[in-house]
Amino acid sequence: MKLCFIFYYIFVKDFVHKKWSLYVTLQLLNQCVFIILKKLYELESQHY
Repeated sequence: MKLCFIFYYIFVKDFVHKKWSLYVTLQLLNQCVFIILKKLYELESQHY
């Protein structure tokens, strides 16, 4: 989870300087979003 925020921070920080890394960073963010959604789904499933 922390890695996601680190990637996001790097993305925002370096955006102006390194536009070429946009695609790679988006791929990483997509993976983070998927992981977070999966965790949320697992937590929801435990309630029932």
